[in-house]
Amino acid sequence: MEGEPVEVYTAGHQEQDQLAVKVQSPLIKEGRLAIYIRYPYPTAEFLDEGTFWEHPELHQTKIEVSDTHFANISHQLQGTRYETSLTFTEGKLNKGKEDHYFVFQPGRNTDLLEFSAAFSQKKMEGKLSLYDETLASSTKAWADFWNRGAAIDFAGSKDPRAKELERRVVLSQYLTKVQCAGHYPPQETGLTFNSWFGKPHTEMHWWHAVHFALWVV
Repeated sequence: MEGEPVEVYTAGHQEQDQLAVKVQSPLIKEGRLAIYIRYPYPTAEFLDEGTFWEHPELHQTKIEVSDTHFANISHQLQGTRYETSLTFTEGKLNKGKEDHYFVFQPGRNTDLLEFSAAFSQKKMEGKLSLYDETLASSTKAWADFWNRGAAIDFAGSKDPRAKELERRVVLSQYLTKVQCAGHYPPQETGLTFNSWFGKPHTEMHWWHAVHFALWVV
């Protein structure tokens, strides 16, 4: 950025709805790098990509707690409230100039920044794991996933379609892991965005889940 290196690493925790980020850059010491958090509002339309910034008056966000290593933001919508818990290396979370907009400004004692954010219906107690622990959670869960299932090897096939079929089999397994991470059936597009008005679309779920019985060990 502006001729200065910025290395960014991300990892998703596998036991809770949490994202961890690690950033290395000389811009941190210069106070020229920050993390911005912004909350959208639902469109109530069929395809909602979570980037609708109008109607700020219809929902509320508030910093409940903020110190040098931890913060909590509450987000209240019609009939729904959730908490964003934040843990970070030294810094401060502040309200931005607009509604539903927050800025985390890291301290200038180091060129390394770590930042974790977790989402839950209730305020989470204690600090979150930072990048290394979150990465370890992700690494272990992915290894367990690939080693507990099965795959098809078409290496000996002479059919020209074999390579593409094998790619699709592996891809379908990957998508199962990333799109069915919750306790309930996901929407038609999984966790990607709110394609069915934010609903699970359960009348179609059996089509997407019936194959599990064939490859569960």
